Amino acid sequence: AVSLLPSQGCLFPSLGVDLEYFLDENGTVLQMCPMPPKGDLIWIDGLLTLEDDSGQERMVAHYSKRKSLAEQIEHGLVVFDDDKHQFQLLKKFEPENTWQHPCGHPIRIREDGKDYLVFGDVFYHTRVPADWSALMDVSAFECLGRLDADGASYQWQKNAAPVTSKQEQAWIHAGTLNEEQAWFLPKDTQSGNSIHLHRGSVRWNPFRERFILIANQIGGSSMLGEVWYAESGRPEGPWESAVKIASHANYSFYNPVHREFFDEEGGRFIYFEGTYVTTFSGNNHPVPGYDYNQLMYRLDLSHPELKSVHQ
Repeated sequence: AVSLLPSQGCLFPSLGVDLEYFLDENGTVLQMCPMPPKGDLIWIDGLLTLEDDSGQERMVAHYSKRKSLAEQIEHGLVVFDDDKHQFQLLKKFEPENTWQHPCGHPIRIREDGKDYLVFGDVFYHTRVPADWSALMDVSAFECLGRLDADGASYQWQKNAAPVTSKQEQAWIHAGTLNEEQAWFLPKDTQSGNSIHLHRGSVRWNPFRERFILIANQIGGSSMLGEVWYAESGRPEGPWESAVKIASHANYSFYNPVHREFFDEEGGRFIYFEGTYVTTFSGNNHPVPGYDYNQLMYRLDLSHPELKSVHQ
């Protein structure tokens, strides 16, 4: 579905989002990514726009065809057909390609006079030149790797998997990394405990003049139901501290994403949404009319409690 922005005459997100759905000849909502054989589970993420070799702007996404939640059958890139209103196969990747592809919610940044697409799940630890041919070339992807075994510095490099918070935790336990040197284990500003984050998004915010991360926590007081806010001077981090901004007792709220195109008052007010569902929570009593639905929140970035994460 698509919607006009509030600046184009549509509703403000605090009132609702007026969606126009893509429908088939029977009035049923179209499948977004039809692929044979029919019935396979297909996820898409890493949506981005980029000019193709002819100069036409195209919308591209990473797809994952899956046997189950845990088992992937196939993955690659799909491109949106503006006439059919559906994604079509663009490129298949080898199974061993675990990070050299878009994922999460990419953003475009300019670094040393060059445009890059930067992304990750949850931390933005991978980048590729914002170029059509580079997007198809796995050798063009770079990730944040540890500079040396004894130091805490990270740098962009190729042919090495990105650093994760789980790795950082292992290095801390092994004594090869101090907690203060970790990039991907932000500390709760109240308790001082490290927060293990699951999924989310990173966006530049002109009001805070920082990149801001909105992400949910693995575990916590509810499984995938705790949402945290963090800031950094760069999209890749480091992320030193975080503040809890939403909690869903005995419920999950997964894959939160900041919808920056809804920002108000120069980024002071932002909106983020996530999937509200009993899955993973252990709750056998779903909320009628809301379970497995999207909930949207409005956050005031001038709130005093958020000042503690400013780096």
